[in-house]
Amino acid sequence: MKDANRLTYTAPDGTEYKGFVNIIQAARRGGISSEILDTTKYASIFSRLTLAYTQAKRYAEDSLDEPLRSGIREREYEKIENDIHQKAGNIEELLVPTR
Repeated sequence: MKDANRLTYTAPDGTEYKGFVNIIQAARRGGISSEILDTTKYASIFSRLTLAYTQAKRYAEDSLDEPLRSGIREREYEKIENDIHQKAGNIEELLVPTR
């Protein structure tokens, strides 16, 4: 992603960070406040990274043998269901074993 490498950020102390990876690493180290960063610049990059991750994951899962692939998808569905119950506050549904 060439546009990710073209991103720059100049910190208040004058330090200039070039490239998406360097900017995110500086933010994680505490050199940049996440509130200062312009999220519109980074939103498209995050969405493209998420899409690439999803596609790579699907390709990898599709190359697996069926029993293993089915087990992975079953666990993913259980996690999604648990997340829904957590958000809704359905404690009883979370305490019931799924298997």
